[in-house]
Amino acid sequence: MNRSRERAVFAIERWRRFQQARAAMEHAVAQRDTVVARREHESSVQDAHDAQSQRASLLGAPTLDLSLCVATAQIEQALWGRVEERVAAMEQAQAREDDALQSHRLAHARTAVAEKRLERLRIHLRDAQERKSWDDLADLRAGGRSAT
Repeated sequence: MNRSRERAVFAIERWRRFQQARAAMEHAVAQRDTVVARREHESSVQDAHDAQSQRASLLGAPTLDLSLCVATAQIEQALWGRVEERVAAMEQAQAREDDALQSHRLAHARTAVAEKRLERLRIHLRDAQERKSWDDLADLRAGGRSAT
């Protein structure tokens, strides 16, 4: 084992840390997008409920304006259509968030493997260096004994 292998494993570990950071950033963006989609959905549901209550109040009025009721019903229908679109957008955002979370978990696991590999390699190199030092010291002592 030599230092070039340590540098190679260190490069892999550094690359994996970069990938993990990138995956974490993508997951954070996906989470933010999910929150935004959820808020937009809630807002569109509230708008649709407001239109529904307005139509109900028009229908409960003492005089009935048919054109106003039809226009309000069309607006309400368009708002409920928007709610359905927001539900689809929210589901897509949630799916992207789930995918980003999986990618982040995978990158984290890969980084942990590379970190452990680097740690084991460094321990092995340290042990090999220590053994070499002891062997050199033993050779020096043995060489000193035979010279005397």
